[in-house]
Amino acid sequence: MNSFFRFALVFALTYFLLLWVFPPKNPSQEVFTNDIDIVFSDTEITVGKLVSFTIQNHTNAEISLGGGNPPQNIFIERYENGQWKNIITNRIPSELVNIPAKGEKIFSFSEQNTEFFGTPGQYRVRILEASKEFFGDVTIKEPGFFATIWRTLFWKPVYNALITLLILSAGSLGLAVILLTLLVKILLLRPTYNAMKSQKKMQKIQPDLQRIRDQYKGDQQKIATESMALWKKHDVNPFSSFLPILIQFPVMIALYYVVMEGLLPHNHYFLYQFPFLKDFDFSGIITNFLGVMPLDMSPLQSYSLFWLPIVVAGSQYYAMKLSFARAEKQKSKEPPKPKVEGAMPDFATEFQKMNKVFIYLFPGMVGFFTITMPSAVGIYWLVSTLFGIGQQYMVNKEG
Repeated sequence: MNSFFRFALVFALTYFLLLWVFPPKNPSQEVFTNDIDIVFSDTEITVGKLVSFTIQNHTNAEISLGGGNPPQNIFIERYENGQWKNIITNRIPSELVNIPAKGEKIFSFSEQNTEFFGTPGQYRVRILEASKEFFGDVTIKEPGFFATIWRTLFWKPVYNALITLLILSAGSLGLAVILLTLLVKILLLRPTYNAMKSQKKMQKIQPDLQRIRDQYKGDQQKIATESMALWKKHDVNPFSSFLPILIQFPVMIALYYVVMEGLLPHNHYFLYQFPFLKDFDFSGIITNFLGVMPLDMSPLQSYSLFWLPIVVAGSQYYAMKLSFARAEKQKSKEPPKPKVEGAMPDFATEFQKMNKVFIYLFPGMVGFFTITMPSAVGIYWLVSTLFGIGQQYMVNKEG
């Protein structure tokens, strides 16, 4: 099975697994009876995540929360030693905040998120309005075992690498994403090269494998023994191409989430305690690459990006054609085999047919994902694919 097919299969399985493990949040179905209700995005939020809540005004009059950030009539409290303790020590000056009658407003304090909610425990938001008090509660919890592994091994290294590259590139997100992609590809250079060499050898011995299947038809044990002997003779490991995929795939997912969610001040929580990262200014990130590419928008949101999914899908198509080049050339030199009734299927032919379908299907999938994702992810995929084309070209050139 070609490495591109395996990559797509792993991508799809992981995507649906994430949907199953982290299903979309449904709006609260609670019936509200207070004049003012405070509703958090979730009742339990993992430390480090942005905490947001909605203040709903059920009255027929506008309510004023005062000025400042947070507004002066909003208090954030943590339960400590048997009592609620106010944890707001500084309110950033800002204009008055009002909520219209029968209206609502969403609040989050990205720059102060770590200060307010950086410690696991019980929290509540308290609002003073016309001598009345209203409350909303939330629990900030430690990440679970798998979340800790994910953060430690993938999210934080990729996130800190991107922020470091943002510093080196004077805040240019486009240049930082390109540099990060090249860094990942260079780190995986050797295992990816070995995988491509192994795939090339597998294509080369396909006729011999087919002869073994034909010769020992019906004897699966003998077919397996002879196939393993052939792999050993030609120094082929049919599973070697899984290694760079297993390494690169979670890195790609981490980069996706970093670009999607990691460029806001509350993620300062995840920065390593290095002096040069300590005072990183998130407001200095330049998301418009080369003056024409808004990297925080998808091609569906900006018509200036219409070309990106076309170029990404086209480069992916060329990469796959290059990957299958030897197998197609080799197959074209073989005379067609006569069909024999009851004979086992020609696995090489069936494999080639599958490749011909997938060579169009996978680039189409990649193009679709590029349309729906922020263009920074598309830039990552494009640079990664172009780098892979260069690697595949060098492997094919070796003969």
